[in-house]
Amino acid sequence: MKLLVLLTLATASLALPGKRAINAYTKAGPSDSRSPCPMLNTLANHGYLPHSGKNITIQNIADAIFAATNWNQDFGTLAGNNAFGRLGKTTIDLIELDTVTGTEHPASLTRLDMPADSNDVNPARLNAFLADSKSNYITLASMAHSRNRVEALSPTLSDADAAAGLGEAGLLLLLMMDTAIPAAAAGYDYSTLQAPKDRVRVWLRDERFPAAEGWTPSVREVEIADLGSVSDALTKAQGVDAASPGPYGEGV
Repeated sequence: MKLLVLLTLATASLALPGKRAINAYTKAGPSDSRSPCPMLNTLANHGYLPHSGKNITIQNIADAIFAATNWNQDFGTLAGNNAFGRLGKTTIDLIELDTVTGTEHPASLTRLDMPADSNDVNPARLNAFLADSKSNYITLASMAHSRNRVEALSPTLSDADAAAGLGEAGLLLLLMMDTAIPAAAAGYDYSTLQAPKDRVRVWLRDERFPAAEGWTPSVREVEIADLGSVSDALTKAQGVDAASPGPYGEGV
């Protein structure tokens, strides 16, 4: 009987090679350091980064992203090299990213522009983002409309700020989608991308991986090129939306 149980467990583990457990969530306390970035805050809240949010290195971020999501470490390395380089540091507390030399940028989907509070989620801005889609999903089209809407609320964006907003929008769609994340070379129809609103709401509001809502880490290791394809599709969708805006999501 004991051998049968062991064989059953072994078979189950082979059948689910990419399945990984999600660390427990603990909300940030008053002494914990947090940033304008929902992903970094989520990684800290789940203990993939130090929960204190302090003394963080680029390698910490790269390792945390891979461990939590099965996204390639390059996502953390590239973003970290940029932000840490601009700050001139090799170790930071997350709050240090709430500067124009860190990761703070205008036209966020969830944060106000500086000099207002750009570090914490703004409920009105989050609710407006969710309301841009009239279905239960954030779609590529509704995301394009949201990006156009928040960009219109800010002064003209620099190329770097526009790229940051575009990358974050693509990351959200891929990370929270309810089907397997498509590879860049798979010929995927990105107009069909959709992320359940309940997952998106929990992630952005609570900075928690929405496991109770069905979210799981990617089975396939996600590469930088996969996000690039989504960014390209979003750019085209923003052009379509600018010519003929909304509403989005009916019938999905």
